[in-house]
Amino acid sequence: MVHTGHPLVSDLPRKLLDPEWMPRVADRGLVVIGRDRHLHTRPGERELFAAHQLRVLRIGGSKDLSTWDQLARLVTHWDTIEAVLRDRPTGPWLYEILTTRLRDVPVTGSARPRGHHAAPSHTPSCSQADG
Repeated sequence: MVHTGHPLVSDLPRKLLDPEWMPRVADRGLVVIGRDRHLHTRPGERELFAAHQLRVLRIGGSKDLSTWDQLARLVTHWDTIEAVLRDRPTGPWLYEILTTRLRDVPVTGSARPRGHHAAPSHTPSCSQADG
């Protein structure tokens, strides 16, 4: 795992604009982990998302989470995340990491086949509200 500003990705400095980093990250085959809920919906970015087959894990929820709570959510779902990476090695795709499950979010403007929901069959589900 690397982050912006990490020496292994020196061409991805902190505060790089989305249209600048998205192709670089996707073309390297890296997966984005973040909180930006509009990444796949903004004009221009939507096209980059699809064209470069970006893969995103978005930490979901309606309230801001502490760094610790974000990490806990990732760790809780790590086995499912690894299954998604195995089952869907190419993008574009976006999964929202909720409290109790991963949710496959349709990527607007992508070439993804209609009705394709490749969440692993063992993805936990819940009957209570996620967030």
